[in-house]
Amino acid sequence: MRITRLFDAAIVALSLILVVAGCGSTGRTTGEAASSSKPVAEAPRPLRVALFPYVPDKKRMEELLIERWRNVSIYPIEFVEFWDGYSSDPTEDLDVFEFDAMSLEYFVRNGFVAPADPATVLAPEDIADFAWDAAHVDGVLYGVPRLACTFALFYRDGDIDLEQAKGLADLERVLAPEAGGGTPPEAGRGLLIDLTGSTDCVSLYFDALLDTTGKYCIRPPLPSVAQLDQNALANLQVLARTAGRPQATFEDNTYRQRSQWFAEGRGRAFVGYTERAGVVPPAATAKWRVRLLPMGTENKVNMCFVDVLSVSPRLRGERQAVAQQFVAFATASETVLACLMPPSDGRTPSQYLLPVRRSVAADPTLQAAAPLYRDLVWFIDPESNPRAHRFGEEGRAWLEANKRAIRAKLFP
Repeated sequence: MRITRLFDAAIVALSLILVVAGCGSTGRTTGEAASSSKPVAEAPRPLRVALFPYVPDKKRMEELLIERWRNVSIYPIEFVEFWDGYSSDPTEDLDVFEFDAMSLEYFVRNGFVAPADPATVLAPEDIADFAWDAAHVDGVLYGVPRLACTFALFYRDGDIDLEQAKGLADLERVLAPEAGGGTPPEAGRGLLIDLTGSTDCVSLYFDALLDTTGKYCIRPPLPSVAQLDQNALANLQVLARTAGRPQATFEDNTYRQRSQWFAEGRGRAFVGYTERAGVVPPAATAKWRVRLLPMGTENKVNMCFVDVLSVSPRLRGERQAVAQQFVAFATASETVLACLMPPSDGRTPSQYLLPVRRSVAADPTLQAAAPLYRDLVWFIDPESNPRAHRFGEEGRAWLEANKRAIRAKLFP
């Protein structure tokens, strides 16, 4: 059980700031320092940070973090342009990196990530249990959860049939297989979903498996394609059939087209990650609603992808302390809230990623500025039974070997 340590954590964070502040000048010299004959110490080498790459506007998030970090530390940070934890190991120049907890055990067993000190985590009791658990391997914390996402069902306000549909069979009945399943889809008809990504299809299979059996395991069995659970596979095929092959297999390298189609009134429902709402203007989503996607007779388990911010095991001393300080800063409620709040221009949407901190999800200013969070707050509620996608150490190799074959079974 986690114990509230907000005061202690704040003291730790403050002491980290003081440690770093004593390391030398950053070039922000006062007039007195500039006129001194003493040599000015060089600015420390920037902390190299890789954020999770697949978000609506990573640059906007990075700029906000840089601006706020300047008020916390003299240590500069430098974001790498792209690093994908699904297929790449952390490079030696990375100090802090963010990745899907699905791969955590692989990183831990191969020595790519350092244990985290729980005392440096600000208000750990505010982090949803499913996300906190996802950051542990064998009881040891290896990073701090920052954000999450999951497949969600978007529909339009007032569509009672979709609002009340309990299971996948109900959705199939309401949406009618392949109704409006062309490209582009018809107005107000059919289901929009992107089933071109093989990793996404594997994740949906496990979602269907959990909604079929209700049995969650942090190290799930990884069967061969011939040994897949036939009930879960059949449910995944129902989803594919309801969407229709032409629409479901339409290649969209921008990941925005289906959101735009739905915003234009095409399709009756849209299945996608929660952040798919963050790629169209707020006015377009004003009458959208969002709910959990049932992949069985009901939604027994709410499977989520949890993004964890971790520190390289190669760091020592001051640089290690600064890296831990950055993780505490970036995962703090105030910082996460700022990253999800839309700009005040009224034209730019929230990124609509799921916060894993309860206080952020329930924040009234966020819900007023980005109304879909009024529905999304339920996604991390314990009563929705959220659980994190996690694989064991062999998960990455298994995924690479089987994901394309699993996707090929969607349209038998």
